Amino acid sequence: MLPIPYPYLEGNTLLLETDKETTFPLSFDGFIRCRIVKLYRPSTLSCVMEVETETEVYERRRFVLKLYDRRYATQLRKDHKAEPWDIAQESAYFDFVKDGDASKFLEYIREEDEIDEPEGNEPHENELAENNPERSEPEETYWNDQQIEVYLLNVCLDLFERECTAYDRMKDLQGQDIPQLVAKVRIPPARSSFEGLGVEFFQVKGILLELIDGFTLGELIDHAPREDWQAIFDQAIRVVRICDDREILNEDVRPPNVMVAPLPSKPHAYRVVMLDFTQCSFRAVDDSDRRWGRHKWLQDEEGDLGRAMQSRLKRVGFALVYEPSRRYQEWARVEGDDD
Repeated sequence: MLPIPYPYLEGNTLLLETDKETTFPLSFDGFIRCRIVKLYRPSTLSCVMEVETETEVYERRRFVLKLYDRRYATQLRKDHKAEPWDIAQESAYFDFVKDGDASKFLEYIREEDEIDEPEGNEPHENELAENNPERSEPEETYWNDQQIEVYLLNVCLDLFERECTAYDRMKDLQGQDIPQLVAKVRIPPARSSFEGLGVEFFQVKGILLELIDGFTLGELIDHAPREDWQAIFDQAIRVVRICDDREILNEDVRPPNVMVAPLPSKPHAYRVVMLDFTQCSFRAVDDSDRRWGRHKWLQDEEGDLGRAMQSRLKRVGFALVYEPSRRYQEWARVEGDDD
């Protein structure tokens, strides 16, 4: 295989294929061409960058592009004990897909209700059941490099689906309390050698989002006057509570995931926006009020944000007022409750 250069560098151009639902005016025959303006590092569960659309017909506009790419999501790879990605690994992964073993392993991890996540990259003795072609799942906890790559691919696809589901459920909040979802996109495989091997193993899925020009709630002290802190925080808590109404449980509500955008036309006025919904789960159809309420009480999204900001601002002598809504208090555990 030819060497694969790192694609996400400032100045590089990406060709994004949009989904069928996209009505974005900058899309030409289902594609959006954009140039990378800025990278947001480190790459955690996804690769996030600021991009500018390249077009001769419409005005160029900037957006945030979030790509769920198993190869370069460094924190994701670290969390799942995967070695840093390199060309040799991708070559072995290519062969794994070509031989049909990747499809078998992907089917296995999707069919199992619970699987032990990889403890490392040591191959197991019966790798993909060499002695039993009818069996594709590993017998040991340890997976080889190619199996880990397939597992990471599945994690990335799940993160993409979770975030898209969250944006779909909060469609009426887009452009106000959460960013506008401009398009669901993918970067298709570029090589003709991938044809016939299963596009899902090599494509990269992502979302194109409205760019929020501002600072995070975690940077509040450095970017907003002291007299505005309480009002900005109150807006952030309001957004968290609005998201509660969409039957979403967000495990990643924290100050860096809240953007604050000053409104140029109004002094001391701000738009506060919630970001990042990859670590969301959703109320199932058969979830009782009690079961769902218990999950929400234990997670306590607004409490996570409130306590974090109280702690930060206390260090600079500011007494932030936070009054919990206690919306799910009736579902709190009591002594002798085994549910």
